[in-house]
Amino acid sequence: MNKKSSRESESSTNTPKTHDKGKAKMKSQDKIDNFTITDSNYTDTIIKIRVATINVQGINEGFKKRLIFEELSRREIDIVAVTETKLAEKEDLRTQLINEWYKVYIAATTEDKEVKREASMGVALLVKPDINCYIHDIQTYKGTAIYIDFFFPRNNRTRVIAVYIPTGKIELIKQTQVKVKEWIESAKARTMNTLVMGDFNSNTERKEDIRKMFIFKSMQENQLMSILNEYKIKEYTWKRGELESQIDDIWMSLALITTTTYPMIEEVISTNSDHRMVMTEIEVKELKRKRRKKQKRKIFLYKETEEEEWVNFGKEVKDKIEKLEIKSITNEKTLNKAWHK
Repeated sequence: MNKKSSRESESSTNTPKTHDKGKAKMKSQDKIDNFTITDSNYTDTIIKIRVATINVQGINEGFKKRLIFEELSRREIDIVAVTETKLAEKEDLRTQLINEWYKVYIAATTEDKEVKREASMGVALLVKPDINCYIHDIQTYKGTAIYIDFFFPRNNRTRVIAVYIPTGKIELIKQTQVKVKEWIESAKARTMNTLVMGDFNSNTERKEDIRKMFIFKSMQENQLMSILNEYKIKEYTWKRGELESQIDDIWMSLALITTTTYPMIEEVISTNSDHRMVMTEIEVKELKRKRRKKQKRKIFLYKETEEEEWVNFGKEVKDKIEKLEIKSITNEKTLNKAWHK
């Protein structure tokens, strides 16, 4: 940062010319507690993180995948749960997913899957590069679930889970729900916020699915809330012909849901899917240092001091020395005391 110098006119004391220069310096270690500011040098800054979930019905084709990533980025979505990716695990899969918009973390099906219904699984979390630095841990499960732990500023630790509950595979449906429940409970035990989003292929209003779909009860028991239920939104997220339903959703901890914006349900044209995207924003608090006022200090401009000023300065120094009681000066402390009389 450029700091501008300003010259002072000659004062009543004949000293070399000076200018004032600002320089801020922190004098003590700043202590920050969770959501408590104990130092006035800090100020709260709110980071808004846009999250969404969308069933893309396949990103295994290169051009479609690029269009989807670009469209999601253009909508400025920071974290996206992408379900039904139809990606099979293979050596070069992660290389194929490299792009300029998102870091892609996947839970893919195994390559030897031959059953079409199984091959249509797969989930992923897309994370914008500027928040990728907050990632602490990642785990995946059988092509149906993945979580990422984010350690945001101010001890705001959040677990984001993407889930796809398939249809027809009873054992896999049960296993996936058990695993997601385990992840939710472990996050709660560590006092983390939790966000679960994806395609559940069901909802809380389907009473016939209660015994099979216990994931909703598990989330409610762990104080997670559906953002669509909370805002009383009845729009469909899936439609095929005359049939429509609300099977895509975002569930989250109370501490998160109280910071959300009104959720939006929107088409994502590039997916060519019969699902619509559910999107909202959450707030994360960050601390930033306040800019302190410049402190003035005296700088001697020796090169710009004229001969006459040096002569006057010399006389003043000589006069001060003559007034000193030299014999009483025995150390630096007594010297400074005598000099500043």
